[in-house]
Amino acid sequence: MAEYQPLLRNIFFLRDLDDAALDRLAQSMVTKEHAPGQTVARGGSPCSGLIFVLSGSIERQAHPSNADDASHVLSAGDTFGALELVQGQYWATTYTALEPTKVLLWKRREATAFFQKQPAAMADLRFVARSQALAQKLQFSWLRENESINGLSRKHPALLIRALSVPVLLLGSAAALVWWGSGTIGDPLIWLASGVAAIGVLYGIWQGIDWGNDYYVVTNRRVVRLEKVIGIYDSRRETTLHNLQSVSVSTTMLGRVFGFGDVIIRTFTGRIMFPNIANPYAMASMVEKNWRRVHEQRSLEDRESKIHAVRRFTDPESETPQEAVLLEEQPSSDDTQEATEIGLGRWTLKVRFEDQGVITYRKHWAVLMRRTAIPSVAVIALAGLVGAHLGGMITLLPTGTVLQIGGALILAFALYWLYEFADWANDIYQITPTHIVEVHRKPLAREMRNVAPLESILGTEVDRKGIVGLMLNYGDVISTIGTEQFIFEGVFDPVGVQQEIVHGLEALLDRKQELDRQQKRDEMVEWLGVYHDEYASRKPQERKGENQ
Repeated sequence: MAEYQPLLRNIFFLRDLDDAALDRLAQSMVTKEHAPGQTVARGGSPCSGLIFVLSGSIERQAHPSNADDASHVLSAGDTFGALELVQGQYWATTYTALEPTKVLLWKRREATAFFQKQPAAMADLRFVARSQALAQKLQFSWLRENESINGLSRKHPALLIRALSVPVLLLGSAAALVWWGSGTIGDPLIWLASGVAAIGVLYGIWQGIDWGNDYYVVTNRRVVRLEKVIGIYDSRRETTLHNLQSVSVSTTMLGRVFGFGDVIIRTFTGRIMFPNIANPYAMASMVEKNWRRVHEQRSLEDRESKIHAVRRFTDPESETPQEAVLLEEQPSSDDTQEATEIGLGRWTLKVRFEDQGVITYRKHWAVLMRRTAIPSVAVIALAGLVGAHLGGMITLLPTGTVLQIGGALILAFALYWLYEFADWANDIYQITPTHIVEVHRKPLAREMRNVAPLESILGTEVDRKGIVGLMLNYGDVISTIGTEQFIFEGVFDPVGVQQEIVHGLEALLDRKQELDRQQKRDEMVEWLGVYHDEYASRKPQERKGENQ
């Protein structure tokens, strides 16, 4: 069972155990193999224990009673069963092997006995279970296919208690006013106390909802900070795991007493902070675990690509079609200039369209309405005045004068409206296969174009400020590039735009990574060929002497 120690070492809630303890645990577990299509755990049946995936892949099926739930695939190194084990539940859904799969089963009785003796490990297991329960409840729509939440937390309840201190103080003041008053309905102090109490209750409800709207998420691909202030602010900041540089925890004396603190995640451009969360050390360890796993997967993929290269040289016929990877044609940077012309010249109110692999966004139509408010009101008002004069309601000026002045002003404001519309239509933001592009073109004036490579993006952020932005679902998408920020201003569905930027970045990195692997394989094959030719060209006596 010693071969299972590296896998168990990477299990989040077993990370503090020594090798001897891990070896004892491995010996107490049961190894099981499953054929493709075989059920590993059936929804509705009693939880058998914790299951660790050794090899292969397992599909977690969507919960039949939850329309928002989505299935995803677990691979080697993944674990499931923590929520069912902690809460003593039946399996919430069914897990099915997609290919020949090998798992380790830690039976429920042995696992329960172990965690009863290991309070630190039990706290970490409960953190995982709470994360899974909260993730199933929230069902974030921005998660990508096969992206799973491993860590999810809110601010510590002590922060809610502190936030409710003001509402409690207001209610106490209301009670004092009632005590000082005469108790009659007409007493001004009673009315004042009612007003203070109502403010205290409403403010307390607002603070409770506001406390519950902030979430801090770690998935198998990225870390995400979600913040929302009701009616004022809605933001999501994230970065992919491969952009992380370090993770640390900061606590105060009060935080150490009640068990909360800040998790500080440093990236190339700054940091993302998870402030005042419960069990911060568990969250920091979860980030580090997923961070290491991303790098280990890359190293494993690089090793596999080298093995394929050697196989291709030694026995070309043994290479399977899956091993012969065909790359898509890489878009060149010269295409960016042409791409920026795709979105220009479309005189419609459409705020998103896609053509030739380029996604183009315009600012939300609410921005257009704000820009054209003055000319629109002016045209309507002038048309109303002219109509009122023609109808005999206003007779201050001669009809010819009214028609001339009114017509000239209406034409001027109509041209002003068209200018603002053209200015709005020509401000576009684009995501190409290799770049993000920002174009600002003033009608009959200057054009400014900013272009940045997708691979230079180190983090993205969404800002929706104000009740109008929240109601109409528009805001800014901020991409951090080096020490500067690239802003898509006032776009519709900024969360969706952010996801398309992240998806484009990941697709580009995947293409470049596969291209790099292929180049390395080709170089290795070339070196092996040179070595083989050089060795074969030598005289048999020389080769024999070298072998001796």
